[in-house]
Amino acid sequence: MAGCAGSSGPVARGAAAQPVVGPLPSPQHRAALEPVVAAMPRSRETSIGAVARAIAAATPDRRRRIKALHDWVADRLEYADVEAHVVVVVAPEHYGPRDLYSACTSVFVRCPERDAWGLPPLMVTWPPFGGDPTDLDVRDQLAEHAFVRRRGVCAHYAALLQALGAAIGEEIAYVHGEAHMRDGTNGKHAWNVARIDGYDEPLDVTWDSGYGDGTSFHRHYSDDWLFVAPAEFLTTHVPEDVRWSAR
Repeated sequence: MAGCAGSSGPVARGAAAQPVVGPLPSPQHRAALEPVVAAMPRSRETSIGAVARAIAAATPDRRRRIKALHDWVADRLEYADVEAHVVVVVAPEHYGPRDLYSACTSVFVRCPERDAWGLPPLMVTWPPFGGDPTDLDVRDQLAEHAFVRRRGVCAHYAALLQALGAAIGEEIAYVHGEAHMRDGTNGKHAWNVARIDGYDEPLDVTWDSGYGDGTSFHRHYSDDWLFVAPAEFLTTHVPEDVRWSAR
């Protein structure tokens, strides 16, 4: 993927590392999608807000509403390693985020083209941004990319779940850090924490969407990583921000 050339223009940099794919779902428990998710036609899925509002209207109970948001992301997205390798365009600060792509295409010689879905590359501004970009710097864009493309890696899953919650006033935080698998492997990962009735409820929608076997990803919905006791969740999920370790 091409970035903008020239030392005075935007610079292409990597954004997110490939995360650890989840473990096998529990064979003792057969989870079911919330009815509103299972029955929702694609014609109603016109935007992140439209999906969130349809779910909110059908699920007045808050825990079931959060589960339905989780279920929609787990069921609709396809895990795709290629989405871990993205391009972020870093431009001078006088270009606002909405102006970055137009400025890049009109001012500089080369700029990443829009993709097959018509989406521009992921972008951040510099300064005040400094250093290499992370998933936190582009999570709002990741959510839109995930919704339109219907695929992604853990950063896309977690960003989209956060965006769905925000569209209907639900507090669902985006958390990133390391996943510690029970087989001893570790890797960068992203997940969510939902605030429900004064309590923090962790959830990992990526791991609930399927599992990896070392060579490929297999779609398999579960709710094994939905509303897990925080102490248990922290044995496999180590947040970079220590605030999420103490909750």
